[in-house]
Amino acid sequence: MSFPYLVPSSIPIAGIVDIVATNGSEAPIVVLTDDSLHLLDPVHKSPLCKHVRSAASVEVRGFNVKVKVNKTGKLISVITSKSFLLIYSIMGNNGTDMGYDEVFSVYNSSSTLLQNGLVLEKQLSFFNTNPLDLPIHKATVRFKVLLKVAHGVRDVVMFDKYEVVLVTDDNVQLINLESDEPVTLSIEGVVTKVSTLNEDLLAFKDDGSVQLIKRSGRTFVPMETLKVEKVTDCAINENFSLITFVSNDSLVYYNYELHEIIKVLPFKDIKSLQWVNDGDFLLILSTKETWSLLSTFGCKLFDSSDHDYSSPWLTAVKTITISADGTELFSSDGEKFFSQRLLRSTSLSAQINHDLDKPVLVVGSELHVYTGHEMAVASSKAINWHILKIPFEQSHQLPNIKHTSVSSDGKYLAVANSKALLLYSYRDRDWSFYQNDYFNDLTICHLTWFGKLNLLILGIKLADHSELVIFDLRKFKSHERFASEYVVFRYDLPSDIQLINVTDNDIVVYTDNGKFYHIHVGISLTGLKIDLLKVMNHSTLLKSPKNLRSVIKISKDVRNHDILVLNNGELILFREHDSGYRQHLLFDTIEYVYKLNDEEYYMFNGEHIFLVKNLTELIKTRDPSNTVLKLKPQAYPLLLILKRGLFVTLENILTKRKNIELNTITTNNSIFLQDMIRFELTNSNAEEIYQKYCSFKNFPFAMELLLYQTVINDEDLTTIIKLIQVNPLYELNVVSKCLRKIETQYWDRLLKSLGVTPSELVQKAITMKEWRTLGILVVIFLNYDTANAVMSIEEESLISIMKLIYDNAQDDDELWETSFEMLRFLKLLDPTCALLKRCQSALTS
Repeated sequence: MSFPYLVPSSIPIAGIVDIVATNGSEAPIVVLTDDSLHLLDPVHKSPLCKHVRSAASVEVRGFNVKVKVNKTGKLISVITSKSFLLIYSIMGNNGTDMGYDEVFSVYNSSSTLLQNGLVLEKQLSFFNTNPLDLPIHKATVRFKVLLKVAHGVRDVVMFDKYEVVLVTDDNVQLINLESDEPVTLSIEGVVTKVSTLNEDLLAFKDDGSVQLIKRSGRTFVPMETLKVEKVTDCAINENFSLITFVSNDSLVYYNYELHEIIKVLPFKDIKSLQWVNDGDFLLILSTKETWSLLSTFGCKLFDSSDHDYSSPWLTAVKTITISADGTELFSSDGEKFFSQRLLRSTSLSAQINHDLDKPVLVVGSELHVYTGHEMAVASSKAINWHILKIPFEQSHQLPNIKHTSVSSDGKYLAVANSKALLLYSYRDRDWSFYQNDYFNDLTICHLTWFGKLNLLILGIKLADHSELVIFDLRKFKSHERFASEYVVFRYDLPSDIQLINVTDNDIVVYTDNGKFYHIHVGISLTGLKIDLLKVMNHSTLLKSPKNLRSVIKISKDVRNHDILVLNNGELILFREHDSGYRQHLLFDTIEYVYKLNDEEYYMFNGEHIFLVKNLTELIKTRDPSNTVLKLKPQAYPLLLILKRGLFVTLENILTKRKNIELNTITTNNSIFLQDMIRFELTNSNAEEIYQKYCSFKNFPFAMELLLYQTVINDEDLTTIIKLIQVNPLYELNVVSKCLRKIETQYWDRLLKSLGVTPSELVQKAITMKEWRTLGILVVIFLNYDTANAVMSIEEESLISIMKLIYDNAQDDDELWETSFEMLRFLKLLDPTCALLKRCQSALTS
């Protein structure tokens, strides 16, 4: 999950036709113009080198059209408009190929012209090789080979070393640029493009079909045709085993391990698409020169066409790509190179319950900590983030932040990359690096807090094993040395830790060899008590655990070892049975899952939030209609807070003031408690529901919304009225607020269903001394066409009510507002102001 942060910076480069971000955190950005190739520094976006073709080269060989880079980021291929293929290599700061030999050994064929690029460069002067005056020389690009393709270049794919798969108008060939003759692939039909799928190929044909081509060495064997039609392009998400096809104005999500389509999402005018490496979001460029970011299973994170002003980086984008580490977008309108940082979550690839509940977003060395848990009931406050900027003294030692976590009491924030751990104390406003005096060499793979105590949990990879390490920071002070003396528990694991989760008093660890370790944390008379309760071997249950994202212990009962896992988008329950486990597939296409309690969970599938209300019943009946509430968020749901009956969504808000563009990340509350109550009314009685939810902070507001929706949608009022009438005070307040919102045409039906008259409601408010509600009732019952009146109040009674409210408003600001509102209303009711004067006289007497 990522969002564009602020507005992009830009540098002028004329004639840009394509951009590619090569693999590796320090690998350069490749920018292709119609007559040149540029390498840019990935950190500062400063030019490293460029290779400019001469006018003669462009005239004879054609202008540049498309650039591709192989997986290692060391070879570049450029397709020209006259069917030439130009091969470059990226060379390191010592002037050598980044892992490749300096000189190509190439072959000559009567049907193919293949020449050494170095010779062409020197003898024919097709390239302008004027040196660049650069302060830092990190990488350069060297032109290597020129290949004339007789039948026209349609597409090219580059494997490691010098192997190239070339798609021409005539056939598909595998070429080894070192020595071997080309191998023609036996593929039926006309191939228009190819994509790599691991070591295999996908062949796209002119009839819209896609065929899998298996590779074994230099042999390619055509396999099955995939069950998709009219395909024009695709992007591959290896983490989720997904191929996302563009077909018939739709995005088709195809799971290549299951060999089936798992989702179809309407989406028009797609020009290109690209997955980020970890599979957490999809970048789409439209033919209308706008672009979008989608979450893994299709939630729209950002769409540049949704905003009400034009800007080159929003509405005139001709090419766009993602940085190798997924932290930045690079785009161009053809004349400028734009770079824009992404605000991203670090918790999705390792979904720890504690961290999902306390979101932290990262952009560079800036940390955005969510602070909106205590917002007002109906608040839609735009900014609910505490932004922390790591000082340069610490940030330059902590690049590429991978882990963030806030302690349960909010006193500490832990930040780490793979090698360093930094702790921020909110109380002392100070930063402390962990001084590694305990491990010779370590790689930090996981980081979180134990929810009930200030116990910092690390998953560490060492040279020959892994360790689970727990620090007790309950008495830590930021001025003290943060080192191994705070370690209270360590456990050696023979295999790499793939996932950690913390729920209630339990820590569950999953390792690469398929074992779950169940650790229980408690407090005894002597202090902390941390015990390993059980090791469970699930190595044969998960077929492909490479994308295991969440592991949750189901029950607080230490004897119950049932485990819920989210693997490759599938939510699977492992239940103990005899000496083994039974596997239950509950949901698929799930992006994240969160445990609320032993029976209640929520998850997001890119379109809906599924709130499981009774897991035991769901497993027993396999009927979601009575156990799962489906909610439709309008934007990406960052968080669901059950105790407040709301979920929090996140989105960008762009504004332009004169010549200044502002890009703000905003959060909004969406109340769903009324939907939850409506859902449970079908299976529970009013008394049970009232006792269950009356303590929720948004309960009165949810009741008001529920009554309002039921009335205006002309639904049966019986069950909701039974719930309202459980508490007479709720009945009075909820009904008065609902009457104020709905149109008068609905009043008669509502009042008849309640079995009360307006006069009875007014009298009830007086009896219960609900003076503010009394004022509201009087105003709403009189403030409409008297011909349709359902109530009339004599002037003397009206003055008496006004005096009651006035006498009780001395120390109540809201009641004062109600008094003033009634006075304004009296003036409207009697333009002569005679009634207002009589009332004023009565109040002051």
